[in-house]
Amino acid sequence: MTTDRRSKASPQTGAAAGTDPADTWGWYLYGITRHRAAGLPGAVGSPGLDGGQPVDLHPVGDLVAIVSRVPLAEFGAEAIRARGRDAPWLEVMALGHARVVESIHREQPVLPARFGCVYPSAADLAAALREGHTLLAARLAWMEGCDEWAVRLFADRVAIEERVAASAPAVRQLRHDLAGASPGRAFFLQRQLAGLLAVATDRDLSDLAQAGYDDLLRYAVAGRVRPRQSQPAPREALVLHAAFLVRRGEADAFLAALQRAPAGETGLRWSSSGPWPPYSFAAPEEALP
Repeated sequence: MTTDRRSKASPQTGAAAGTDPADTWGWYLYGITRHRAAGLPGAVGSPGLDGGQPVDLHPVGDLVAIVSRVPLAEFGAEAIRARGRDAPWLEVMALGHARVVESIHREQPVLPARFGCVYPSAADLAAALREGHTLLAARLAWMEGCDEWAVRLFADRVAIEERVAASAPAVRQLRHDLAGASPGRAFFLQRQLAGLLAVATDRDLSDLAQAGYDDLLRYAVAGRVRPRQSQPAPREALVLHAAFLVRRGEADAFLAALQRAPAGETGLRWSSSGPWPPYSFAAPEEALP
C-alpha cells in the first residue's frame, strides 16, 4: 500500500537509523481488515512471510492491520531494493505474503498491501490507519463478498487482419489496383496497403477488446484495465489485460460470459485466473497508508 503523502506515518524507507534495539525491528504489513465477532482469522499465529515472526493483528479502532515483526536490516526499503535481483528470495517472500493475504481473504474482506510495505514503529502504523480510516473502512464494505478475476484476451493477428481485409472497401480497392499495377507503382501501393491494413487491424482489435471488457463488466462490481507489456509483434498478441471485482454470487454468470465472449470471433482467445484477493481494487491511492 502506498501514498503520495509524506509524514511521520510513512512506511520505513531504509534501515533503522538509531542504535536502540527497538529501532531495529519494524512492522511488515500484509493488509488491512476489520474486527469480527467470530474470532481471529486463521492466519493469526502462523509463520510470517519469512518463516520467522508469526502473523499478528494490530487493531486501530474498528480496523485491524495484519502484520509481522521483521528486522529492518533485512526488510527496510533499502534492503529490499538491494535484493531486488535475488529472484529466488523475492519469489519466496512474495509467496509468503500472498499466502497470508489469501488466508484472510477466505474468511473476511481484506485490503492487500503491496509486497515490502514496512513501518518502523507501531505508532507510525497506527497513525497511518487513523489517517486513512474513513476511506479504508468504506473500501472494505464495498468489496464485501467479492473476489478478483484476472482476464486476458489474445488475438491471432493474421486471422484478424484477413477478416479486416475481406470487409474493408479501401483494402479491397488497393488490392484490385495492385493486381494490375506496374512494378514501380506496385511497390508504393504495397506499402500503402500494409499501412492501411495495420491501422485497420489495430482499430479492430481495440474495438474487440473494448466490447469484451464492457460485456464482462456487466457482471462485475468494477474493472481495471492493466498496462500491456510491449511485445515483438507475435502472431498471437495480448490485446487486453484486465482485472474484475466480482461478487461471489455472480461468479458463475461472469465465467459464463467469459466463455461466450469468443463465440463467432475467429482468431480470439480468452484466458482467466482467480478467484484472488482484490489486489487491484484495494483502495484509491489517497486512501492507502
